[in-house]
Amino acid sequence: MRHTTDRYAAAFLAAIDEAPAGQHARIVRRFVQAVAKHGDLSRANDIVAAIERRLVKSRGGRWVRVTFARPASNEIVARFRKRFPAPDHVETAVDPSLIAGARVTVDGEEELDMSFARKLNRLFSGSR
Repeated sequence: MRHTTDRYAAAFLAAIDEAPAGQHARIVRRFVQAVAKHGDLSRANDIVAAIERRLVKSRGGRWVRVTFARPASNEIVARFRKRFPAPDHVETAVDPSLIAGARVTVDGEEELDMSFARKLNRLFSGSR
């Protein structure tokens, strides 16, 4: 690994911004070749996620992750998505260790934990 995922993302987006739209496919091909040349093709999913995060931020959005204890219905997921403005990227995940409820994380920093696991931990650790 020669470069971090954020560095790859910054380089890719800078190249795309500078090039005319007709050259974007060529830039993508060359970018993938460069990633492979540096031996980082196994990290392609992480690199793509870093690019997506930077795009969301550049459009004034936030990266929101809603984690449910069990798979949520399409209706519940749609309700969560409606609570955030259009530029935000809202993704959902399932984590059975939450036992029940949900956890919302914004930009990997702010967290609203409404899970039963958190309530149990608070109950048995003595903190309120």
